Amino acid sequence: MAPPLVVLWHRAALATLRGKARVAVWYASLLVAAAAALALASAPPLDSWFSCGGERICAHSRHETMAHVFLLYLLLRTAFLLSLPLPSDADARAWVNDPRFTAQVGVVIPCHRSADEISLTLRAVVRHFPAENVVVVDNADAAEPPDDTAARVAAVDARVSYVYEGRGHKTNALLVGLRHLPPRCKYVLHVDDDTVLPEHFVVDPRKFAEPAVAAVAYGIEMGHSNAVQQAVDFELKHLSTMRQLQAYWATVWFCHGIVGLWRRERFATLLAEHPFLPFGEDGWLGMLNLLHNDRMEMEMRSFVRSYAPPTLLPTLRQRVQGYGASSIWKQRAMRWFVNAPRRIIWRLLLVVYYDCGQPHRKIGFVVFSITHLTRIWLAMIHLPLELFYMFQESEFGRFGMWFTVFYLVAVLESAIVNWVVWRNLPSLQVSWQTVLRQPLYYQFLFICTFVGHWRCALYYVPFFPMNYHPPFPEGLAKAKHCDLY
Repeated sequence: MAPPLVVLWHRAALATLRGKARVAVWYASLLVAAAAALALASAPPLDSWFSCGGERICAHSRHETMAHVFLLYLLLRTAFLLSLPLPSDADARAWVNDPRFTAQVGVVIPCHRSADEISLTLRAVVRHFPAENVVVVDNADAAEPPDDTAARVAAVDARVSYVYEGRGHKTNALLVGLRHLPPRCKYVLHVDDDTVLPEHFVVDPRKFAEPAVAAVAYGIEMGHSNAVQQAVDFELKHLSTMRQLQAYWATVWFCHGIVGLWRRERFATLLAEHPFLPFGEDGWLGMLNLLHNDRMEMEMRSFVRSYAPPTLLPTLRQRVQGYGASSIWKQRAMRWFVNAPRRIIWRLLLVVYYDCGQPHRKIGFVVFSITHLTRIWLAMIHLPLELFYMFQESEFGRFGMWFTVFYLVAVLESAIVNWVVWRNLPSLQVSWQTVLRQPLYYQFLFICTFVGHWRCALYYVPFFPMNYHPPFPEGLAKAKHCDLY
């Protein structure tokens, strides 16, 4: 029997509105929600509701209360990271993969205009997995491939399967690749076209010892030749460490599209239920996995290296290669951050219904979920209003003071992570210049988050309905599961 949230997902999928009715209903609902949010955000701070003899007990302003909560969150997060058991660099070097297990792993590499990158990616993959288990799915909205990726694939190893799909869509490419894997492959590793597996890539079958574990996420680092790429590199390493914290106390939420190892039958089931939106296939796979009441583990002994945009803002010279964006702005505001608000209702339901199997994991999941939902609220509504009130009331001094405090605390957190949390992982450590710049980069990401979330609410939700009709009959619109293995 399917978990109740999966049944609800199926019903919602089959009842999804289309066309003008959808747009009208959404914008009407959005106006009501915006009015309620504005009223809540404009309410007096809680400390003003309590008085003694007509005088407020606490003199903290709304701004100060928000700042104190945020600072407390950073300090608590750092404290939990300090107590987190992490492997060392030597652990990865000491591990030897079992060829009997790697022979059961199929590799799917979706790509688009990847002739310049695919050779390096493939050489790293076939170093760890049988070449006949690897499928490269080239995809574009064209009848013919846009470059000579096929020739580059054949030059690396003729046993690697190359498939061209004349529909430019990454989720669809994953589905096509899954269909072309040999039946002997019981596990699926998806790898981006510009991602390189390390020399010591750990594939540990013990991660799947529990039946509830559907997938394993890996650490991610970025190639870096300038300050922007160095900031992204530290961000993704920090995020990988946070995922280790999630795995320790609850569950990893999703495997980044960059890399992830799945049980094949679970991956097939989730692709059959996938909404096939333009971006964010990894986040939806992760959320669907949670709806099925399954878990994900984290492998911190291996960090894959991927591509990071070299600039914050778009330039005249754009990167042409497929999935990689030309700038951080395009990657985040236009792609990565346009899905989270769309999943709010499902996140709220998961807070109530998701069961990690152990009490401490359930508590951890609730804490992580509330933190995630709060960050969406802060990015979309609360912090923009607070900044507006500060400037309206000409509180520039207070703004400068709190910005300085946030900067110093963020630098302290980054320093602790870099030199204390990663003390046994020198391969992850970055320069002190990167640590000092990191809070400024996070401020830029906040702007990207604000724009991306509102782009989701005002553009993607009304005009891009969930598309449960992949080009094969095994989609959710016809069946509750698919036989892709």
